[in-house]
Amino acid sequence: MYACERDNMSIVRHLLSLKTININRRDPNNMTPAMIAAEAGHADVHHLLVSEGADVSLTDNQGRDCLMYACEGDNVSIVRHLLSLDKININRRDHDNMTPVMIAAKAGHSDVYHLLVSEGADVSLTDNMGRDCLMYACERGNMSIVRHLLSLKTININRRDPNNMTPAMIAAESRTR
Repeated sequence: MYACERDNMSIVRHLLSLKTININRRDPNNMTPAMIAAEAGHADVHHLLVSEGADVSLTDNQGRDCLMYACEGDNVSIVRHLLSLDKININRRDHDNMTPVMIAAKAGHSDVYHLLVSEGADVSLTDNMGRDCLMYACERGNMSIVRHLLSLKTININRRDPNNMTPAMIAAESRTR
């Protein structure tokens, strides 16, 4: 896990060659080495783990899988690879009802967001806080994502979250922080 987090390919290769390491071993948060590599954005390590049998469909204590961590880690290569495996539900939700595309929008990762959308991610879903991709993109101030969402003409620009906040209010508030 430490070698995956630090992107130390030679140590990861060596440990895997010993055939005594459980490639899907969990830390106290139920994260696997593949999740750790995805979150850190270490594509080479992640691809090696997957090629050696890492189970990318496992989830941690938050209900997050490798795809969600790759979206948070802003690694297009890992996201593209995971989507190509056809084992991942692109609209899967974690315990907060966040989807991979929401995670990308919230983190402000335009390239990952646009890849997910091109692969069929549903941008209309809301999480447990009643927030959607537009609200997260406004909070982050990501114009590329905001423009894309508004161009769809299916997003309610005046939608309110449970705190009665609209996307415009969220954008204004985030600028004052």
